[in-house]
Amino acid sequence: MLILILLPVSFASELNSTEIVSSEAQSDILSSSSDSYIVVDKNEFTIDDGGDVSVTGGTIIMFDDIEYPDPLNIQYSYVDASGITKKYQVQYHEDYSFDPFSFTIRNLAYKGSPYIITVSAVEDDLYDDYLCYGDELSPIQITVNVNQKIVESESYIDVDKNEFTIDDGGDITVSGTIIMFDDIEYPDPLNIEYSYVDASGVTRKYQVQYHEDYSYDPFSFTIRNLKYKGSPYIITIKPVKDDLYDDYLCYGDELLPVQITVNVMSNIDPTPVIPDYEKFTPRGQLFVSPDGDDSNDGSQSNPFLTIQKALDQNSLLGGGYEVVVSSGEYIFDSYYTIRNNVSIVGRGDVKIRNTGDGYIFVLQGVNTVEFKNLMMMDGQSGAISGYNTLNGWRKQ
Repeated sequence: MLILILLPVSFASELNSTEIVSSEAQSDILSSSSDSYIVVDKNEFTIDDGGDVSVTGGTIIMFDDIEYPDPLNIQYSYVDASGITKKYQVQYHEDYSFDPFSFTIRNLAYKGSPYIITVSAVEDDLYDDYLCYGDELSPIQITVNVNQKIVESESYIDVDKNEFTIDDGGDITVSGTIIMFDDIEYPDPLNIEYSYVDASGVTRKYQVQYHEDYSYDPFSFTIRNLKYKGSPYIITIKPVKDDLYDDYLCYGDELLPVQITVNVMSNIDPTPVIPDYEKFTPRGQLFVSPDGDDSNDGSQSNPFLTIQKALDQNSLLGGGYEVVVSSGEYIFDSYYTIRNNVSIVGRGDVKIRNTGDGYIFVLQGVNTVEFKNLMMMDGQSGAISGYNTLNGWRKQ
């Protein structure tokens, strides 16, 4: 619980301990610029857990380093360790005393992140008077870093294992004892709570008893079906602060929580999936060259002129041939449908240009088509399309 002392006391009042200022609204306020501003002696503090912060020297500058001479109500706010936004007021130049404003916040508890104290002018009648002389006052922020308290204790919760690695959907079992001092186990019952955040982001809390019914058995629990969630599970184990714990404190020190880390492995293979294509072993070769002729037989010494003609020949021969294409540019004015297994291999700089408005190749009902060392250009809908294929196609 925070106890706040506001200076001067006669003008300090709490506004609303549960009202929260939205980050959007704060961002809009803080982004404004002005020749007028609020200044304090110190904008950053570092204190120990439970320490106090005194903000002093608060002054309102109108312009050209000239202080505003009249009273003005000042508000300061921050989010406490429980997540509640606290707001308070103090007066600048109280009763025309010309004293700067100041305030003290006491017993700031460690919360894992810095406190951000926002100081701003209260928009009331006094502020309207101020605006006759100065510009809008932008809020300022004060940062308070609170160091975590390290508690040394001879008493502790001892578990058999602090880290686990399991498969997706696996279980873990934890067992432990309570050490009072000098490795002496606490002999009486004690309620133990364990908690963790599950894969859905829900915090789960359960209880189990140590030395249940004076059985002298250690506490133990099993968490089942832990799902992969991208980060380790952190299981926190601590005593339940009830009558049994009060009895324990007659013999041992405060028991600090312990944490257990559970790494759950994903069952998704990170290795890229490579399709299991049927290995293509050509039955023979057909050749294409810019110097060829489609009336030729497609042999190496008498190549075809067009790739389309070589693919027609591949189909007539029942498919399974390798079409070897020499360097040059080859034109398709419409797409060509490949219905038989084939490998099209470029030798040198091979460009296939589409002058139509569709694909270059459409694969239909084929088992394996290979494209190697080919540059396909200007396909308006893409270079390759396919349907009713078995093992698909691949390019190299």
